[in-house]
Amino acid sequence: MIIPRAVLVPYVNAAETPDFPVRVFAPDEREGDYLSRVAERLMTGDGSRATRLAEGSVQQKLLNDFLLHAFGEAANALLPVADDALRTQEAPLEGFDLALFSFEREGDPHLCMARLGWKNVLFHRDDADEEGVFTARMAENRQGMPSPGGRDVCGFVINLSTGAVRLKDADVPCSAGSAPLFGKLLFAMEDTRTEKDAVKAVREALRDEAPFDVEPQVLEPAISRAMSRSIEETGAIDVESVAQEVFAGTPQGKEIARRVAERVQEEEVEKVIPVESRRVMNSLQKVKLRTDTGIAITLPASLAEDADSFSVMNNEDGTISIYIGNIGELKTE
Repeated sequence: MIIPRAVLVPYVNAAETPDFPVRVFAPDEREGDYLSRVAERLMTGDGSRATRLAEGSVQQKLLNDFLLHAFGEAANALLPVADDALRTQEAPLEGFDLALFSFEREGDPHLCMARLGWKNVLFHRDDADEEGVFTARMAENRQGMPSPGGRDVCGFVINLSTGAVRLKDADVPCSAGSAPLFGKLLFAMEDTRTEKDAVKAVREALRDEAPFDVEPQVLEPAISRAMSRSIEETGAIDVESVAQEVFAGTPQGKEIARRVAERVQEEEVEKVIPVESRRVMNSLQKVKLRTDTGIAITLPASLAEDADSFSVMNNEDGTISIYIGNIGELKTE
């Protein structure tokens, strides 16, 4: 990812207003790498979700101006409005930078706005005594930048061509108590679920609507496989298509798929869920089972479908036996 233009607005003291207009800079290799990792984290990290700006809002127009005007001109129209919103809502105004930068992804222009909360970091210093003997000590610097993937980074990335937004937000204190910084205080964004929560809701709907004779050891790998295939083919989980694939072998497959789609919509989950999070994608490659006796089993989805490696048998007395085979080595952790 190449970052051609960026601005930083430091918030050092709540009593001081940042100097506007801000000056645009071209990030060097190290700065560009840091900002790239921030954008990736906002798009694919835990807590990231897909959303959109409220149609016709002032903020939507200000962001659209990045397509119509020079980056510096558009930035200096947006940032004072954001600063005014922070002050009006009595949000914290010190100890962070507001970063704004542009880049291209898959041929589309993107814009990222992030809050980079400063970290209290320790660095090395040498103290000399009266005789000139040096002692290595530690000193504190209160203006260290956070890790790009740390909890002190929040913000959003918007595809300026489509208006699609990836948001990783954080609640901050304000006059109303607390509120999401980017989704409510600075911008009007639609309420949506995180990818992890949305996928969990879809999985629960599929479980609840499954026919009673479909056993969990068959259902869970089928769900993971269908979701993974949908992501590979479209970059998203198409809820109804996934349900149709999972229940393709049952007489009521289409009817079950319709009920699943209706249920997730009632729970305010999109019928098509874009998936960017690597952790969500990785989780679909595993099947997790737990017995009523407290035994937890996690195995790759591919092994869960291999009868020679894993199978579940129903005993005559109503209990269940689990077979795990083809093991070369067993380790304790």
